[in-house]
Amino acid sequence: MNFKLIALKPLEGCSEHVLKNLITNQFYFFDNNYRIDDNANIVERKDIQQIPSSFFYLKAEKTSLEYINVQALVGKNGEGKSSLTELLLRVLNNFYKQYEIGSVTENLYFSQDVVAEAFFIVNSRVLKLYVDSRKITKIGDRPQIIAIAFLDHEKIYDARDYNKENPRRLQNEVNLDYLFFTMYINYSLYGLDESEYYQENQYANEHGFPYDEINKINKLIPDSWLSKIFHKNDGYQTPIVIHPFRKQGQIDIVNEKYLINQRLLSLIIEESPKKYNITDDLIADKIYLQFKETDHLDIYLNDFIKNSIKINDFAKAIPVFDISKPTSEDKIQNIKNLNDFILKNNILLNKFRSIIFLHHKNKYEGSDLFWIIVEHMISFVDDEYKHEIKSRLKEETIKAYLERVKQYFSDNDYNIVYNILTLTEGFNFQIYNFYQLLSIYYNFWSKQLKLDQDKLRKGDISYKLENNLFYYLVIKSFRTIYYPKYQSLSRTNTIEYFAVHLKSDETTTVNPHKEFHELISAKDKSHISMKLRQTIYILRFSSERTRKTN
Repeated sequence: MNFKLIALKPLEGCSEHVLKNLITNQFYFFDNNYRIDDNANIVERKDIQQIPSSFFYLKAEKTSLEYINVQALVGKNGEGKSSLTELLLRVLNNFYKQYEIGSVTENLYFSQDVVAEAFFIVNSRVLKLYVDSRKITKIGDRPQIIAIAFLDHEKIYDARDYNKENPRRLQNEVNLDYLFFTMYINYSLYGLDESEYYQENQYANEHGFPYDEINKINKLIPDSWLSKIFHKNDGYQTPIVIHPFRKQGQIDIVNEKYLINQRLLSLIIEESPKKYNITDDLIADKIYLQFKETDHLDIYLNDFIKNSIKINDFAKAIPVFDISKPTSEDKIQNIKNLNDFILKNNILLNKFRSIIFLHHKNKYEGSDLFWIIVEHMISFVDDEYKHEIKSRLKEETIKAYLERVKQYFSDNDYNIVYNILTLTEGFNFQIYNFYQLLSIYYNFWSKQLKLDQDKLRKGDISYKLENNLFYYLVIKSFRTIYYPKYQSLSRTNTIEYFAVHLKSDETTTVNPHKEFHELISAKDKSHISMKLRQTIYILRFSSERTRKTN
């Protein structure tokens, strides 16, 4: 596929803070091989010499460099080079925010008051993207702008045509989902300060403060649309990123040095077992690797629990009870299922509990999981006492409540209920659902890779590499399955099923993960799952070696 950026054209109505010194309705060409004809169409010029296709490579063999093209913006200071580059960023950001490629583009912000067109050559045809963000409306909870794509004057996408009955993407030879990945690299010390762009996403200002006052308000510094496209570790899902990462205009040089070392290490390992020439006289022939003292699982759990612990989904679960009305016998079995699941997955449970206790002193205050389980319990009590118990529950301890309903349970069932409420102390549904999902990955991968369960359980020091990589694999699987490429296999919204059955359904949890494993292990060769595949390979190799040794 041949692909070139041809021109940008800011249009009437584009804001002055976006234009700066650019002129509306004027074409700004990135490639002198093209011009505008009398009918305002972009056409190829025949009167200049083309760069030969082999200009960027020496060998005659087929190479991806054959398809490279280079364009340059040349001009004096203040003539608009940065303004043009930033206009291109705004057009791509706004188009893909509106076009919605998976869930990643939901996190982007529109840049307001941008009216412009961007022109590209794709397979010798002219692709035009048009965006107009002067008026940001809403369809449901989603902000909307005008975004249109044309291919040789034929409209192939128009955001205004969207409705629930008709798809918003037309089938065409140009697949806009995969057309762009744009990385803007800028190490300038004076550019890309996000505080200068806050005003462009005023519509998303949740706090309601004017942006010219925002820096005066402690801890309320917002993100700008620019903040959202700085380079991040998202598997290159966001179709446009800026590198290096900046926070409030500052580049973290220490982090940049770390990333450079990681890239160099990757190059050296790829050449293994050969020696790697860093320079003509500097050769890497040995590598010394040392374990980090950090724990991937603990770090991820700490962030997740800290951000989720106050969420309450009880209101979502109650209507499910009202519709399903499971029998008392079903509920007794559900409670036993839940207890079995918790006991079988106590390694992860204890990790969750240790972190929850750091963040949540009043364990049951606002715990929707506790109230979901209690809702099951109340069904065992005589109708005349139900209202009284519901009204007094918040004033009672769990132990006092269970003592009052103990007569309705066998000793064994009572002990099970008490055990569940004790072991899930402090869990809300969001956290429990996460624990449940990680448990599925934990069990799935440990069986698939035939790892030593006893050593994993005890954290055996001789199994340190396997332990670290295994928990990394569990977390990485959970994160990777959220990527648009694999999202059809994700089954993370289980609140309705759980509210009725208090357990997972294998058809919507375990089975899709088998498909996920088959996909990334046998078919997927993309960079998105590269670390995941490497981890699986190392763990499988280690497991086979251990079994042969034994």
